[in-house]
Amino acid sequence: NLWAPQALWDDAKQKYMVYYSTDVKGSKAVVYSYTSDLFDVTKYSAPQKIGDFAFSNIDADITKVGDEYVLRMAIQRKFMQLFQAHLILFQIRFY
Repeated sequence: NLWAPQALWDDAKQKYMVYYSTDVKGSKAVVYSYTSDLFDVTKYSAPQKIGDFAFSNIDADITKVGDEYVLRMAIQRKFMQLFQAHLILFQIRFY
């Protein structure tokens, strides 16, 4: 079960970084893999979570801005007795 796949070229690694939303141990998370061939999934590295957040996160978008990469994703959290999902968009910068 995965959704919202995207890919970007990583100049430093000379590979594509493929990232997507999926279920990880009972919560939703954005994960990534590296590959030299987008069309051959046997060449993808093992998926890794983007961050170790204490909340579910989905629907990421990563954009290169100058020498930085900006990550935007939705946070999904449940609260109160209604357990309604609320999405909050946030942004972090990383290199």
